[in-house]
Amino acid sequence: MGAIEFPVHEWNKSGELGFTMNRNFWGKGYMFEAGNLILKIAFNTLGLERVFSESDTRNTASSNLMHRLGMTHVGTLRKNHMIRGTLVDSVYYSILKEEYQQANA
Repeated sequence: MGAIEFPVHEWNKSGELGFTMNRNFWGKGYMFEAGNLILKIAFNTLGLERVFSESDTRNTASSNLMHRLGMTHVGTLRKNHMIRGTLVDSVYYSILKEEYQQANA
């Protein structure tokens, strides 16, 4: 169906949200639901200060998901990842603990 990874960087109290989903399950809200749960755990249980995520700039569905999770676009790294033999740009999003708490108050 899909996968989520969430490595935690203790040295700066941040976590990196990574996700992938089989095309047959796109648009059903599964990743949004899972992402919300990860954010809740990150801020309320793990005490992190920031969660960030990145995606190929051409993957607008991932960018939309990050935005729907309350993340803010913080920048684009040019020719950052190799995908199928081509260097592609990556868009970065993040959400801070206080932003998450304000949105979920």
